[in-house]
Amino acid sequence: MQEHMHFFQYRNKKPKGFVHLTFQYAQDDGAWIGECVELGTTTEADTLEGARNGLRGAVTLQLEQMEQLGHIAAFLQERHVKVQPVKAPARASSRAWVASEPELTKGA
Repeated sequence: MQEHMHFFQYRNKKPKGFVHLTFQYAQDDGAWIGECVELGTTTEADTLEGARNGLRGAVTLQLEQMEQLGHIAAFLQERHVKVQPVKAPARASSRAWVASEPELTKGA
C-alpha cells in the first residue's frame, strides 16, 4: 500500500510551504513496515495503522529536528525534495512541520 502526504512548513505560526512525500507499507513476517521513499525514514509496527502513525510521527520529528538545527534546506535538497509554495491559506500552527491527511493509493 502507498499513500502520499503533504507536510506543511511553518515560520512564525504562518505557512511557508509544503513538501510532498510518498509512504509505502508492506507486511513482512506479521509486522508492518513503513518507509518514506524520499527521506528513507522507516518504522515497524504490529498493525498497519501503527506503522502509518509511527511513520508520520518519525517523519515529522525528522523534519522538525533538521529545521531546528538549521539544516532543513540542505537535507531536503540532498534528497531531491522541493518545498512548494502554499497557494491557499492554511491553519496557523506553532509547530515547524505539520502533516496533512494522507491520500491513499493501492499498490507499491
